[in-house]
Amino acid sequence: SIATSFVASGSLKMWGRGSSDGGTLHDSFNVSSLGDTATGRQTYNFTSAMSDGLYSSHFSPGGSYCYSNAVEPTASALSTRARNNLDALFDTGVQVSAQGDLA
Repeated sequence: SIATSFVASGSLKMWGRGSSDGGTLHDSFNVSSLGDTATGRQTYNFTSAMSDGLYSSHFSPGGSYCYSNAVEPTASALSTRARNNLDALFDTGVQVSAQGDLA
């Protein structure tokens, strides 16, 4: 048998999938809203805050030859930047998740 605390500590604390224009949150957990802040930039706002901005996060942008990264994570939000193979910001769907302690 596994302790409930072990399962809770190892579970995702937030995840979401946003549209390429940042205007639609297709599915999520612990995400209150998705903001489109500029081309290639999206902010996932949390329903329940993390304990601080030092949590682990993962991003998976749509499209080929592109990458995404976290910028200035806070306890209440996670911002992403999606770049293409020329290192230019561009709009693409992004899937995100975060692991850490909730406040």
